Amino acid sequence: GKSNAYVSRYRISSLGSLKRNELIEKWVRVNSDPRKINQEYVESQVKILFDQLDNLLGEQFVTPYPVFVLSMLQSLSFTLESFQIEQTYYAYCYNSLILYSIQSTGVVPDTQKEFLNFLTEFAYHLFEHKLYYFKKGEAERFLKDYKEKNIYKSTIDATLSKLCEANILREYESDVYCFSYKYIYYYLIAQKISRFVHEDKGKALVYDLCSEIYNEESANILIFLAYHTRDNDLIETLLLTNMTTFHKYEPITLNNDDGFMKKVTSLINNVKRNVLITDIDPNKARKESLSQQDRHRRAIHRKSIEDERKELEEIKSDSNLRDVVQTFRSIRILGQIIKNQKHDIGKINISNILRESYLSCFRMINFYCHYLENEEDNIIRAVLENNRENPHLTSDIVRDKVEKMLSSLLYRICLSAFSTLSLSVGTQNMDEEFDRVASEIGTPAAKLISFTIKSFYGPLKLSEVSDLVREFEGNHLATHILKARVLKYVYNNTVSYQQKQQIGDICNLRLINNASLKNPNRG
Repeated sequence: GKSNAYVSRYRISSLGSLKRNELIEKWVRVNSDPRKINQEYVESQVKILFDQLDNLLGEQFVTPYPVFVLSMLQSLSFTLESFQIEQTYYAYCYNSLILYSIQSTGVVPDTQKEFLNFLTEFAYHLFEHKLYYFKKGEAERFLKDYKEKNIYKSTIDATLSKLCEANILREYESDVYCFSYKYIYYYLIAQKISRFVHEDKGKALVYDLCSEIYNEESANILIFLAYHTRDNDLIETLLLTNMTTFHKYEPITLNNDDGFMKKVTSLINNVKRNVLITDIDPNKARKESLSQQDRHRRAIHRKSIEDERKELEEIKSDSNLRDVVQTFRSIRILGQIIKNQKHDIGKINISNILRESYLSCFRMINFYCHYLENEEDNIIRAVLENNRENPHLTSDIVRDKVEKMLSSLLYRICLSAFSTLSLSVGTQNMDEEFDRVASEIGTPAAKLISFTIKSFYGPLKLSEVSDLVREFEGNHLATHILKARVLKYVYNNTVSYQQKQQIGDICNLRLINNASLKNPNRG
């Protein structure tokens, strides 16, 4: 027979954000009522499904192969009108995908759950003993003890072989194994913890996880734990406690008398947002944004275990950095609880979580303001020391440049924090709750966050934009951020020219197109 030496082997690539978006758009167009189809409807449905799918996929917990994405889209289509997907549904999806992977190796249905139960117990065993990589002998010893208490027919060789074939485990080196995706490992640990979370042992473990939420492992186990159980009171309480790390700092308000304002307003006065470009293609703008997201994620996933270990040590050794990471990860997990459990936890709990998330973010920005202010003199001294041979570089020149640099940095930190907060706690069909929290806090900062969330998950309301423009009159920074959010909406959504004219009138934006922008003398 012919040699197989020249047979080419191929594998299906996973889908990044951009390709997932394209697949979702095709799915929406194929499965929607032709009478409802228009570009605005398609964009709205794609955004919501993309967000739901991102929650399901997590941080690459499930490799987004086309078949997995299509399977989840098919499941989501049953709730396409209501979008009421609870956290236990996410756990069910992950469970089903792991079982499907085991089934694909030819394991009979009666044995599939045996494999899954063993895998869950073994993952927790590794977690308890702080092992991610394990030798075959470790698995063999565990299986021997496991068989004394549970029915399990497979040998360790057959078990490891099937789990590697299912791509749940992989052989890292000879007789040394690890999970193919660390998020499978996190998920299984959370599944085990959910079985005893209400016992004293479970409560103590959740407390430990919350106190070390700066650790990626702890944070992700808590996220998956929220998927496994409806009762997240303990997690909520501990995370809200975590978010008091910056309690000695007042939340920024973006009012004109805010100390933060004084640091960045002069910078904003030199950056005008008075132009609305009318011919930007929102489809292209979204694709570019998703491409940037893909590049960012690829960079993260290229990090080695050693890189992650060094990063964790750096966080542990720097209390300020630890507090920042802890605050954002607490907000992120609370946001997951809101997204996946909003129909169960009640309006009061939702308002409390949202309010504390907003205020924690605002306190953290104020911490940065004070931190950079304290570092300003050290930076100036360092610059002067490194440039002693330059007679033209005076202390006043250096101070002016450093102040501008720090103002720019602080503004970018603020926008980044606002964006992270909005994406973490934002979800659709909760405008009333976001309005209530903005009203309770009563500051331009809170109102801008709620506006950002609502205009991301729903249509832009011109009456609301008009009210905010009037309210922020004389407040250069709040007006600047509001215009930036409005422009982002226009550039990422299909908006009629008439609406753009109305937006231009409300926000005092001059309408131009790309041609005149490239050739200002034209016409």
